[in-house]
Amino acid sequence: MLIYAPVKLKMLRKNGDSDEINLAIASGFFWQHDNDFYLITNWHNVTGWDPVNDRSMSKLGGQPTHLEMPLLLKAEATADNRSMAVRKRYYLSLYETDGTPKWIEHAALGRHVDVVALKIAQLDDTLVSRPINTLNDFVDFAPTVGGDVFVLGYPGGVDGGHELAIWKRGSIASQPFLDIDQLPKILIDTATRSGMSGAPVIARRSGIIVPKDIPSTPDALSGKEIIGQANTFLGVYSGRIGDDPMGLQLGIVWKANVIDEIVRNGKPGQGPFEQNGLQQA
Repeated sequence: MLIYAPVKLKMLRKNGDSDEINLAIASGFFWQHDNDFYLITNWHNVTGWDPVNDRSMSKLGGQPTHLEMPLLLKAEATADNRSMAVRKRYYLSLYETDGTPKWIEHAALGRHVDVVALKIAQLDDTLVSRPINTLNDFVDFAPTVGGDVFVLGYPGGVDGGHELAIWKRGSIASQPFLDIDQLPKILIDTATRSGMSGAPVIARRSGIIVPKDIPSTPDALSGKEIIGQANTFLGVYSGRIGDDPMGLQLGIVWKANVIDEIVRNGKPGQGPFEQNGLQQA
């Protein structure tokens, strides 16, 4: 189910086994490519670095080394045939022992596409959360400017109970078939907040929905249209334009196709210091 797709991420700086600094809250979700599973989030989440202004995003100036995510697990049925899902917290290291980043990023554009994929262990049936591209919640229709969107994340670290995501509503503010700044992203009009970076973005349409694979004519219906309400996966949210939360209220969404480009042909990730020819401390 779509409500279980987003994952709340806590970005951590770990120094040894006991010294742990909580740097930020972020969002993410799972993706499947062939038999491989990935956690999808933003480059600026895993590096703690603002790729636009080229500066640390933390007041402490620290970059995360690990992330923590609470995953919902199915519980075995009790004697009275009742069961309760449980949360278990998992740690994921962002770097190999030699300091090499574990994530992969866009092969051609690198951190200019603020999306990364972290390969994870195979997700088994004990996990309630599933890769978002394997869910049956979606209809493949063409989103249009002005259409409804929902960003499924954790504004200010707040959740909707049991660490389920908050659904922040907005609308598509730029033409989805065009790129912004010659990059594969679009703009949405919504009052998003910190903590939602890396969240999946869903476009929603109500009425008569024509899937992309159904030929349409202006004068008649084919009988294969959907009447009611449908969602489609739009992309990955990565923050607002400008630092003022009450300013433009325009959010950035990286188009869905960049995820497949990354998991199919991505290059090894680089941190902010490697980008500048330096080494990670």
